[in-house]
Amino acid sequence: MERLILSVLLPVSLLFVFSSFAQNVVNNGDGIVINPGAHLVIGGSYINETSGQNGFIDNDGNMVVYGDFENNAGNLVFTNIETIPDGKIWLPSLSAQSISGTTSTRFENLRVSGGKKTLENSHAFVSGFFTIESIFDLNSNIMELENGTVTALAYHSGYLLAETTPTSGLGFLRWNIDAITGSFEIPFGSGNSSFNDLNLTLNISLASSGNGFIDFSTYPTSSDNNPLPDPATSLDPFQPDVTIDRFWILDAQYAVKPETQITFTYTDADFDPIQESTLLAIRYNENNVSWDDRAPDGTINTNNNTLTTSNINPADFFKNWTLSGSIPEDFIYIPNSFTPNGDGSNDYFYPVIGNTEGVQGYYFTVFDRWGTQLFTSEESQTGWDGYFKGTECPQDIYVYIFEYKNALGVSKRVMGRITLFR
Repeated sequence: MERLILSVLLPVSLLFVFSSFAQNVVNNGDGIVINPGAHLVIGGSYINETSGQNGFIDNDGNMVVYGDFENNAGNLVFTNIETIPDGKIWLPSLSAQSISGTTSTRFENLRVSGGKKTLENSHAFVSGFFTIESIFDLNSNIMELENGTVTALAYHSGYLLAETTPTSGLGFLRWNIDAITGSFEIPFGSGNSSFNDLNLTLNISLASSGNGFIDFSTYPTSSDNNPLPDPATSLDPFQPDVTIDRFWILDAQYAVKPETQITFTYTDADFDPIQESTLLAIRYNENNVSWDDRAPDGTINTNNNTLTTSNINPADFFKNWTLSGSIPEDFIYIPNSFTPNGDGSNDYFYPVIGNTEGVQGYYFTVFDRWGTQLFTSEESQTGWDGYFKGTECPQDIYVYIFEYKNALGVSKRVMGRITLFR
């Protein structure tokens, strides 16, 4: 692959560095000035090195790079960025491209399209507008938007990929929203679709009292909801098998946080086998080490796989969120008869629970027709054997009461009749 090495200040009105060999441009420490309306088109990679003036670009026009964008200089590449940035940088290759190097890059207006783009710098910045028309892999790194307006991120296709875990390092979109209100869309995708199937919407109704930013991320988990987000050490009192296999992070760094609503988008794989209509949003309060000091809530749209929370006050806007629900009620089966004859089949009467971890506060009791309490148990699978004080109870119809709390802590009471056959 050919390399074009720049070592002088280069004002550009119209320059194409493109050939069948896809030339790289290596800036060995001097400056490039791209005039208004001009285009610098590079068929290979742009590599910024340190030497001389430390390799800067003053961009008032258009820079198109078909290879990787690599910065190894001691600066953020682009200089003289206006209050309203006018320089445009476009990574359009149908092949994979990366933003890499030993030093961060501060782009003016960045557009990504075509093949997958990967952020290999630990931190990159966009001061104007970030346009997404491809998959953009955050890759455990931070892409920071300095423009706080709701239009600073323009989504057209593809998605933001942030599916790494806390163990390997989360990837974040950092948005300097400051004291701005509106509906902020973060087009996350799971990697299992061609579009933003994990789209997250933060609707800020009351602005913060000062400047600040929010870090956004999401990641999938195993069926037991591991790894947990830092600093949570458990899901208690919620159970993994009724909590979806995904967490969202919305880390608001403000002196006083904004007032918001959140709309989460989840995939079918995230909630199976939970009853989708029962899902509600929960969040972890790291101040009192609790998932349930704020009641689970939300309005679900099963057609769109979305859940929208109720209004979240600033004091309740903590960073770690997920959705919890319940398994369909028929996971608890209570027989209508039993035969305690010692043959090893149907000798004991008790609720059959398909998921014991989803049941708390178990209490089961049986009465005869005159109201005498014949049996009681607080342990699942400990059933009535048809005896009362060592004496066989006669064939008859008896009444039972089963009380428990589901995984959301909601009290349930089931009453019915059981026929004892001898």
